[in-house]
This record gives sequence, C-alpha cells and structure tokens, in this order.
Amino acid sequence: MVKRFYKTLSVNNFRKTSMATNSRHLALEIIGRLAKNEKIESFAAELQNNLQESSEQFLWKTLNKHLDKRDLENEFRSAWMFVLRKNTPSEAHYHPNSTQYTAIIKGDGTCEIGGEKITLQKFDPSMITTLYVIDQGVSHEFFPGDEDLVVLSLHTVAPEELIEINCSLDKKRNYQ
Repeated sequence: MVKRFYKTLSVNNFRKTSMATNSRHLALEIIGRLAKNEKIESFAAELQNNLQESSEQFLWKTLNKHLDKRDLENEFRSAWMFVLRKNTPSEAHYHPNSTQYTAIIKGDGTCEIGGEKITLQKFDPSMITTLYVIDQGVSHEFFPGDEDLVVLSLHTVAPEELIEINCSLDKKRNYQ
C-alpha cells in the first residue's frame, strides 16, 4: 500500500513538473513574440518618456490586444509591460490571485522573489533561466540598476482581475 501511494505521488509530482515546464515554454514563446513586435517597442519608449514626467515609481500598459487569440486559451489571461524607474525599488508586493511570468527586455538590476535575491538577466527566448516565474502569493520586489527597467509579464488572471498587495502597507491595488 505504501508503494502504491508513493507511485501515485510520484506521478502527480511529474504531472505538476511537466505542466509547469509546458507553461514556461509557452510563456517563452509568447514573450518572445511580444518582444519582437515593433509596436511593443514603441510602447516601451512611450512609457519611458512618460515616466520621466511622472513622480510614479513605474508605469504600465496592458498588451492583450497584441496577443494571438491562442495565447489566451491556455493559463495566461493577460500580458503587461512595466517600465520601472532607474535606481528606484518597486516596493515588495504579491499577487494573491495570479502567477506571474516575467522577462527583462531592457535594463538590469536585481529582484527579490520570496526572500531570494536574484541578479536579473536579459530575456533570451532560447534560455528558460531568463524567464522569472513568481507563484501566486509570493512576495517580490524589483531593484532597477542605472537605467529604466523594461519588463514583459504574463499573468494568469485577466487585467481587470489582477490584484497587488503591498507587503509593507498591506494596501490593495487593482490595475484596471
């Protein structure tokens, strides 16, 4: 009986790992297409210009209109671009209702995910290590370097459903 339970547990773990790997590969493909899109590049420049005139730490834009319909038929429900001000931490926060798949398009810096500090790498669709997966409910904070940090993110909820909770203030934000 113990052996049977062990085998079932192993199969379930394999399925979870396999599904997670499939999600990562799909995210790499979607973000890769978005990163090559000229319209998306112009949004980055526009957000960077707007950030210079703003007192905000970061600005964002939803990108669902630029996705293929197939992209939203899987677990991903929204795509986002964020531009974070250089040398300005984003503030630690978490999403209680979404897993986040993030890639760095421009800039550098570090990130703390669930208490682990990571040096950010620029996105390369052939390298799964350049995709950062932040599970639902896990705190994270970005620390941009000496230039604005441009990131593309996929979330597992629709734009109007995405919730952010600031860790230090316990303050809730809805993006739409």
